[in-house]
Amino acid sequence: MELRESGIEGVKWKVERGKEVVIPRITASQIVNTAREFASWQFRMQKLEMEMDQIAQEAEPLREAIIEIARQYPGWRGIVDQDGNLDLTTTPRKRWKADALKKYLGSLYYPLLLRGELKLTLTLPLVGKKGFIPPEVIVAILEKALLDLGVNLEGVFALPPKEEAFEIKEDQLEELQKKGRLPPMPQEVTTITWAISLRPWKRG
Repeated sequence: MELRESGIEGVKWKVERGKEVVIPRITASQIVNTAREFASWQFRMQKLEMEMDQIAQEAEPLREAIIEIARQYPGWRGIVDQDGNLDLTTTPRKRWKADALKKYLGSLYYPLLLRGELKLTLTLPLVGKKGFIPPEVIVAILEKALLDLGVNLEGVFALPPKEEAFEIKEDQLEELQKKGRLPPMPQEVTTITWAISLRPWKRG
């Protein structure tokens, strides 16, 4: 990449080395005007994003205070304030910890009661004995394909496999607990995250 004269004062083109680029002056002026207008919008967006981040940081202690109220008074889910024109809702969301859940349910009940997913992050391209390995091959026969095709697995996994449990059949779980087949669920199996939604009570 190198800088070259554009024919417009104070403006240079970025051009790939070895490439000849000739742009008529009228087109060059249009390019400059478009780039400047685009930049003005982008700079405004960046400024707003910075302001939003600052506002979010300043509001965080109040958000935590509302969440603490919801924890302190189970069943409390928000407020409708007509005078303040706000409708605020707090929602607890249960998150399952896959490792703890697997330990608790064991190999018998874990696959029967769980719905989840396993996420793998691979660095590409992967090159083996026969060249580039298509992603569909990796998905179809992941571990066997990597070993058989001679890929060095060191450094291939950008992150360790992450198993996520996002739904469990709680009715069946409770039934098994009632029958004594499973002990009470330990506290470390779940975690609660809180979402707060806010909207005006009345528009306008």
